[in-house]
Amino acid sequence: MALSAVVLLVALSGGIATAAPLPDFDDTVDVWPVAVAPATCRPGDRVETGLQGEVPLADRQSGRSTLGYACNIDLVGQYQGRGANFISASYKNCTYLGATWPHFDGVQVVDASDPAHPQPTDILTEPAMVNGTWESLKVNETRGLLAATGVPFYLGLGYFSIYDISQDCAHPRLLNPGRGSLPGMRIPMFTHEGAFSPDGNTYWSSFTAWVSALDVSDPSDPHVVWSAPAGLGAHGMGFTPDGDTMYMATLAGLNVLDTSAIQDRAAPGMTMHQLLPLRGDKHWLDGQFTQIRIYVTYGGVPHIFAIDESGSGGVKLFNVADAADIHLRNAIKLAINLPEHMDRWASSAINNGFFGYDPHYCRVDRQDDPQALACGWQQSGIRVFDVRDPDNIR
Repeated sequence: MALSAVVLLVALSGGIATAAPLPDFDDTVDVWPVAVAPATCRPGDRVETGLQGEVPLADRQSGRSTLGYACNIDLVGQYQGRGANFISASYKNCTYLGATWPHFDGVQVVDASDPAHPQPTDILTEPAMVNGTWESLKVNETRGLLAATGVPFYLGLGYFSIYDISQDCAHPRLLNPGRGSLPGMRIPMFTHEGAFSPDGNTYWSSFTAWVSALDVSDPSDPHVVWSAPAGLGAHGMGFTPDGDTMYMATLAGLNVLDTSAIQDRAAPGMTMHQLLPLRGDKHWLDGQFTQIRIYVTYGGVPHIFAIDESGSGGVKLFNVADAADIHLRNAIKLAINLPEHMDRWASSAINNGFFGYDPHYCRVDRQDDPQALACGWQQSGIRVFDVRDPDNIR
């Protein structure tokens, strides 16, 4: 399904709170057995006909699914265009839609100043932008920067472009016309996923076990300042606001890394080390291919939302106040993700692409005491959760 730039009106209403976190639940061996209760939809909403989160075969065959489902969310405007890659990035009134191989159209820029009529305004065609950006297309709001790497076949090999969007987000201005952007002038890095440090001075890239840090304090001269293995299956990442701690997604788990030396550009021989005790990382049974980490606080206490993009693990909320005692506080699943519904999961989703009914990327409305969590739940569409009470997510 092609993604598109959309503007949504979201209401935190409806739904019954889940039970408090399950007693005696051991995330290393147990599978979370409870789904978030369905929302109470408005009269006239085009609602799901199957299980919560499912697009049943009957709706696919009849064509009803092509009309889309909606519950407490209204479509305000849409730009379909060429479609998009796995993620997009946004800044102020602009959205950036990445391409994916074998489409070499580049990154589309869409201006949604008029939400009812979003319009394309530019297309970025540097090698990093036309090779497929996968999960590397990111914005740093602090500095007003847009960056991505070229990832044509799951793995990117050194094309990287960075743009100024602070003055005119509808027409990004390339800042590194030489190394990284010119054909043949690659940066020594592997990439699948990427993210900015909070201050925007470092762009981090990851692929399987390998992680690299690019110094982009001078965007005209991006260069690697650190590169090494940092956990099996290194994927997406989140940071504390000071950038000194990284929460790295691994194959089905979490690695917590001290990044202060890279953040401060300590020299010589700057490196980073793991903060978790014993093996240095945390793993769980329920879910696979952990995607990203979202750092938030509740009442000043650090937490992270962890998203598993496969294995029906859903979204997990961990208390990370003590690196020696990271523990699961709650989990978010749809009914289609529960073990007893795996046959339904497979029969209606598996022939429509590798990814079925699993979350991929999520965003919170604010970092401190968040109220809403919105997730692209792949074939289950966009899901919005009320997370004001972390023990009763609805």
